[in-house]
Amino acid sequence: MEQPVGLVLCGGKSSRLRQDKSQINYHGAPQWQFLAGMLSELCPKVIISCSYSQAAQYSREVEGTHLANLFFCVDQPALADSGPVSGVLSAFETVPATDLLNIGCDYPLIKKEDLEFLLSSRKPGTDAVCYHLEKENLDLPFPAIYERSIQKILLNLFHQGKYSLREGLREGNVLRLTPPHPERLISANTPEEVERMKARISQQA
Repeated sequence: MEQPVGLVLCGGKSSRLRQDKSQINYHGAPQWQFLAGMLSELCPKVIISCSYSQAAQYSREVEGTHLANLFFCVDQPALADSGPVSGVLSAFETVPATDLLNIGCDYPLIKKEDLEFLLSSRKPGTDAVCYHLEKENLDLPFPAIYERSIQKILLNLFHQGKYSLREGLREGNVLRLTPPHPERLISANTPEEVERMKARISQQA
């Protein structure tokens, strides 16, 4: 199987956080750059899903660096304003006939081995590979591999007004993995959560 394209989803409004979560520095660089660098070690191409203003700013930030060849993808008008599914579907439309290894920019504890486990577990005939929390019976939409076959499922749901990636996972033929490190699959979406994450990362350094 071909390696999937990496996708970092940065286009959210960060309303609860009251700042751009993609620009938070947890690891010595803005989080979007940190994740793009991680994906660039695993994927032949990395897409950054973001707004027009973010794309212009990000391009300036990485000019002349090893991340200068990133591809920036703005949500297509017909797919916009519906959360992460807009970024995923727009990436499928912009770079057709590809599979996606995607992650949201609000997961500061993710490590490369969490992505490598997803990649090494892929099997032909599946629509996605995701982590699953058995106790909560919960599929995690990030990080996950969305094979190109799930595009049709997500698009059909989108046109029904259903914008949940998790619902798309329920509809598809999905390989669900028990995460070796579930404590790393936690997002930070409020100022308090961000500060707790920073403290935790600092203690681990």
